[in-house]
Amino acid sequence: MSYPNLDQICAAIKADDAKYLCSLPLAPEGRYQTVETRLADLNQRIVDTLARAFEDRSADSFPALAVSCGKCLVGSTALTNLFGIAGFPSYYQPVKTMMRFEALGQPSAPWIVPDRATKPLVHCKEMTGLYLLAECLFDPIDLLVAAGYPAAKISMVVARTRAGRLSLDSWLEKWSLHRAPATFVQHITCCGRSMPHGSSAMPADMASGW
Repeated sequence: MSYPNLDQICAAIKADDAKYLCSLPLAPEGRYQTVETRLADLNQRIVDTLARAFEDRSADSFPALAVSCGKCLVGSTALTNLFGIAGFPSYYQPVKTMMRFEALGQPSAPWIVPDRATKPLVHCKEMTGLYLLAECLFDPIDLLVAAGYPAAKISMVVARTRAGRLSLDSWLEKWSLHRAPATFVQHITCCGRSMPHGSSAMPADMASGW
């Protein structure tokens, strides 16, 4: 799949032009996306589903949330496993999984976040890319906050990154049977819109939230 407006998409990402990006028509490719949609529509359905799961909760009931963001195949699964080994609930792309169901025209199930009283800290990975343009442009933190997750509870964001060529090589080696190499080149160019939220440093007061 080719995007003739790729230059405009990249310019909008650089300018953080959410209005343009969310209004882009996203054509189905037949396997990972089967419905015509826009990023705004996918986002809204995810927010609505999450909001229904969050609506009866007090802000204090939400645990501190550590989010690992970055492009696919940068070591995030190992980091996710380490959180689990350390005893913290650690989730594999809960928001992105919702988007994948919605892109297939299927209703998504909400992420059920545990109560802070029993689990004061949880972790999730939310990686951008790689099959659909929507997966490259979505911002999981914005969606969680829009649905009602208290922004102050997202107290650590681990921004994972890797040299672009190395990431692309890994995508092509592992998944080139699933999408055309040219599509992966375009998609990796569009990844990372959510990264400005990220910081590789742990806030000084993070220990108090554990």
